[in-house]
Amino acid sequence: MADNATRDHRCNRSVHTQARISQICHLRRSCSFTASPSRSLDRFIPSRRNSDFESAYYKLMSPSETACSCSDGAYSPQCSGSPASSRCSATREDNILTFSPAGKASSTGECRSLERMYNELSLNTPKKTRNKRYIPKSPDRVLDMPDIRNDFYTNVLDWSCTNNIAVALGNLVYSWNSESGKCRLVPLSLEDSTALVCSLVWAPNGTHLALGLDNGHILLWDDDKDQLLQLKRRHTCTHGGSVDVLAWAPDESVLYSGQNCGCVQQIDQRTGVMSFIKFEHTGGVCGLKVSPDGHYLASGGTDHQLHVWNIHQKTTHRRIRAHNASIKALAWCPWQSTVVATGGGLGDGFIRIWNINSGSKLAEVNTHSQICCMLWSSRHREIVTGHGCERNDVTLWSYPQLRPVATLSAHDGRVLFLAISPDGKTVASCGADEMLMLWKCFDSEPPVFRRQAASLSCSSPLTRTIR
Repeated sequence: MADNATRDHRCNRSVHTQARISQICHLRRSCSFTASPSRSLDRFIPSRRNSDFESAYYKLMSPSETACSCSDGAYSPQCSGSPASSRCSATREDNILTFSPAGKASSTGECRSLERMYNELSLNTPKKTRNKRYIPKSPDRVLDMPDIRNDFYTNVLDWSCTNNIAVALGNLVYSWNSESGKCRLVPLSLEDSTALVCSLVWAPNGTHLALGLDNGHILLWDDDKDQLLQLKRRHTCTHGGSVDVLAWAPDESVLYSGQNCGCVQQIDQRTGVMSFIKFEHTGGVCGLKVSPDGHYLASGGTDHQLHVWNIHQKTTHRRIRAHNASIKALAWCPWQSTVVATGGGLGDGFIRIWNINSGSKLAEVNTHSQICCMLWSSRHREIVTGHGCERNDVTLWSYPQLRPVATLSAHDGRVLFLAISPDGKTVASCGADEMLMLWKCFDSEPPVFRRQAASLSCSSPLTRTIR
């Protein structure tokens, strides 16, 4: 009996061994391939997409009882749902790289591929929104401006391309460099030492500063030499009255001036010849700007009129009367030389944008406040306005919608003057509260974020990784 049992055990073991050998041979036959008859030297890489080696290895190494029990058709679905079986039955459809179009998703509830699940997660995950622009609600710097004129019709603040801010405090003019912090007093002649400065403007190159006085004199100061130019460069308005506004041509060949008597004169800096422009203002001229291309000169006056002069043809190009108050706030669009923006004073409060060729009004908005000054930001394509009574703030407007973007409220009096830095990031505002404030309202990121980004760029090892 013992011999028979031993013989049966050996027989069963031999049968089991032969079964495993047949499985291995079948697996090898399924993975075999026929060599290409081509004699090219290209390497042939077979597709093993349908070969599940992990599952085969698991089945070969598992006890025979498990293999036999799982062969039963009724028990196979339950066995396939076990954790071990699920680990070993990972389909070869879960590729990281896909080189063929994905098939349709099955509706039978079968296991989905990793690629399909990743795509669904990507679609359901909300996209990263763009960071909102940071606009500070407080000024970056505040400077005291004692004795600055609280006069709506004057223009005593300007920012040069060399980062020098010029401001008139009574009969004194100062030039302050925003980078170095150096401040200089602009000397006036003995004859004009007691005259009040009503207007000033930097030349486009930043070397010459033009000054308009209340006695009708116009002076030129050389910033490089730190002295006034020769007396032949001093001009006097023959009609009398104060010089309330000045404007340079883009090439610095001509200086334009507007007086409170309604006259507009041009001074050729090459010859020193002075001539008058027939604008026919019935009131004083308090706004004066040259278009970026140098073709047009726009003037606003206390007679509520906007005049546009064609410089080359020496004729009136357009005359517009739409405001119900003085037009001091006046600015040309930097990227559209035929578009000009105007702002009405007390009793009007409208911002209006005009096309000077057609004379049509492109947009308007009622600010319900006096508009004292205005400028454009080419960096963000917005309009900046300084307001007077009832608001006393600086407001940023989108273009061309004219929607308020931000309101900067820090002045205790009306904001009379505005200037923008050469890089277009900082706006200087000066008001009746005798304060000069610098606003970084067109900077891309707050200072804290910039410092953090700079520190990370220097210390992070990721910035030094080469792939």
